[in-house]
Amino acid sequence: MNYKEELRIVTEKWLTISDRDECENVFEKYWFYRFVPYISIFEKDWIKTDFSEVISLYTIDEKLREIIGKLSMLVELNVKAKIIEETKDIPWNEESLVSYYIIDPIKMETILSDIVEQHADKIKTQNNPEPTRLTTNFRKILRVASFWDMYSIYSNLNSVKKKAILLHYDVPREKNIPIFSSWLFSLRKIRNAWWHHEMCIMNPTYIRISTPFNFTTLNKKRSNFSLVRIP
Repeated sequence: MNYKEELRIVTEKWLTISDRDECENVFEKYWFYRFVPYISIFEKDWIKTDFSEVISLYTIDEKLREIIGKLSMLVELNVKAKIIEETKDIPWNEESLVSYYIIDPIKMETILSDIVEQHADKIKTQNNPEPTRLTTNFRKILRVASFWDMYSIYSNLNSVKKKAILLHYDVPREKNIPIFSSWLFSLRKIRNAWWHHEMCIMNPTYIRISTPFNFTTLNKKRSNFSLVRIP
């Protein structure tokens, strides 16, 4: 179904269309189903809702996502820099990591090894053509680590190192480690939601579908969306 057919159905069964040119431009770029969650916010009798109002709400949300995305990336870079600064005395390239500053050395070795394996193409150099944890500088490993990897590394440091990192931030002294850990964990969830949404919008090799999804009989019940990658 093309966007013009979608627009015809929406006009007949769903919303009021006051600016048809604006609506056509939006449908051609995004398709209708992207706006279903935003439409559900409005009054129950959707036919009284002007689609321009839905577009305005979507635009506000889009700008908010952009701000959150940029700020979360700045936070990630900053926390990574503090972790590197406060752990430079840890011998990261030893055959076996010592437990003096690390809660679970075996788990930490697994975390770092998985990062290196996953991002080997980004890490390898002429001097390190087949990177491993033992041959790769910790700074390079952390540079390519995801927000979740960074959180996992921080969580596996002992309280001495965690507090050293926390001194760079204005975190309440009482229960500061649990507070900061919870903050990182929550931020990771937000960052993950932002990334997946951006992937759907910005990457044309991804589309969103609903299972099942029948546009002509779509009702107000929550649709079950999933991601599909186009070869």
